Amino acid sequence: MIQIYNADNRKFDSNGDAVLQPISCDVEEILKGTWGLSIENPPDGNAHLIKAGAVIKADTNIGQGQLFRIYEHEKSDSGVTAKAYPIFYDCGKEVPILDKRPTNKTGNEALQILTQGTQYTAESDIRSSRTAYFIKMNLMQAINGDDDNSFINRWGGEPVYNNYHVIINSRAGGDQGARVAFGYNLQGIREHVNFDNVITRIIPEAYNGYMLDGDSPWVDSPNIKKYPIVYTKVIQYSDLKLQADCTGEDEKGFQTLEELQNALIERAKQDFKDGVDRPEVSYDVDFLPLETTVEYEDIKDLVKINLGDSIECENKNLDIVTKGRVTSLTYDCIKQRITSLHIGDIESNYFDKMSLVMQAAEKAITENGGLKGEKIVGIMNAAITQLRAQSTRAKKAEVVAMICEDLDPESPDFGAMCFGTKGFMIAAERTADGKDWDWRTFGTGYGFVADCIIAGILASKNYNEETGQGFYINLDTGEVSMNNAHFKGEMESKRDTYGLYMNITPGAVSLLSDYNGKKVSVFRMSAGAVLDEATGDLRGISPYITLGPKSSSFVIQFSDSILNAWKFGKTGAKDSGTYIQGTKSGRAEFSDGTYLEFANGYCTGGNTKSGSF
Repeated sequence: MIQIYNADNRKFDSNGDAVLQPISCDVEEILKGTWGLSIENPPDGNAHLIKAGAVIKADTNIGQGQLFRIYEHEKSDSGVTAKAYPIFYDCGKEVPILDKRPTNKTGNEALQILTQGTQYTAESDIRSSRTAYFIKMNLMQAINGDDDNSFINRWGGEPVYNNYHVIINSRAGGDQGARVAFGYNLQGIREHVNFDNVITRIIPEAYNGYMLDGDSPWVDSPNIKKYPIVYTKVIQYSDLKLQADCTGEDEKGFQTLEELQNALIERAKQDFKDGVDRPEVSYDVDFLPLETTVEYEDIKDLVKINLGDSIECENKNLDIVTKGRVTSLTYDCIKQRITSLHIGDIESNYFDKMSLVMQAAEKAITENGGLKGEKIVGIMNAAITQLRAQSTRAKKAEVVAMICEDLDPESPDFGAMCFGTKGFMIAAERTADGKDWDWRTFGTGYGFVADCIIAGILASKNYNEETGQGFYINLDTGEVSMNNAHFKGEMESKRDTYGLYMNITPGAVSLLSDYNGKKVSVFRMSAGAVLDEATGDLRGISPYITLGPKSSSFVIQFSDSILNAWKFGKTGAKDSGTYIQGTKSGRAEFSDGTYLEFANGYCTGGNTKSGSF
């Protein structure tokens, strides 16, 4: 029986204002989506009651006497049609939340805080503790809105609406052991099969390019002969390493190559068990056209299925069994039965996909056919590969943010990480008042912020070791390269035919000019100390400056407060009499006839082309 209540009639436990005789009355339920009722009624004596604000009461698959508030109606000569939402949706209009902040609460505890003091109730089996701030929003937004702080986005879960009560368990429905066989060309069944991600032959590859031996370095799926072609793919398992390639203290690798190869085989077999050899399959089933067919016997159990339930689906054409979930259904309130449903693709767990490391060969193998474990060019280390591989295998999730946390200070896992579509943040400590995490590390699509970043090698995306293009810094060795400027004992700035070099060695700095491959000294300054290999003692070196090329340099050496200066001749030999030693008196003469007079190391006069002084 389908009844209707006027907008001002809230006595839903009593009979309604009228009993409707609609042409159709269907309820559509979408997993983690919007629920709604649509009704079509002839132009009878009750048609005028079907209008926005009125409430329809009908029995559905959720239970008897389900209430739906009409939000849209349209009348014509042929009758009236209307759309309604579950009565629970009223909380989005009449229950404001100014400021509620469940802190470190389970899903059920958070829902009790949100619904406290209202006519709405809720429950959840989610035990993980979360924190969220519900400020200036309504109850429906707080529970199932798009805001990052909504219950669905913070705690997760799949809502099932039952009048003024909502159940938000970690998953709706269950596994009732239902198994159905598809593969017939029946009216009312639409099958969607996607082979894009199918793999029936895995070529496994470990960290640093280690693979299986022989001419057939692959592992085949038990289903390999069920398809017309062999779906082959190289999959990199970067977490599998030889002990020699492990760098961190906590990393554990395999002692021998044989052990590593056995692990590669087992990992590939596990991927086949997880379903990489099966296509993504989904079904849209309309039951009414199928009831009179003989083949209906193979799918009739579906009429007992509810939203969120798991179903084993056998594709008789492919001889493949996949597991899907009912992601939407339509219930006929007149005939009291499910009339259509959608069975989604292979059931999977988001976090399982995060740990399944896959990467195509063309993104990880260098020109010589192997992975470079310690160099930037061509390398994908384990962490980078896992994250990139995650995106190739993960299914789209409805939630846009999640938080993982351990609130026990004594636990070795104490800390929190929140991640979602906008980025991630990490905390290792609580705030001083203990009410929230002290978030100090952040990453977004635009950059990263952290109090401490520990790294070995930093490189730009365009870095090329052979051409020197791009930016590169090795924090372990101090080597820096930036757009052909290379710093490691020698700084170099070079173009096609000329360049300038600054060479830095212990105790000395030299500046050289390079033209067409010929280097000419421009400036050199040295000082410091060297080890006397004969005595084992450190021996001091006086500061020493050279200006210009060696053939015509003017050299000054400081030693024990004595100034020494000399000029080199064209042959490179010193011109005797043209140098002065400090604290001495005498004349310094030059080849053009000019001279300087010195007394006790100080210049007292001389003669130049302009005259004497």
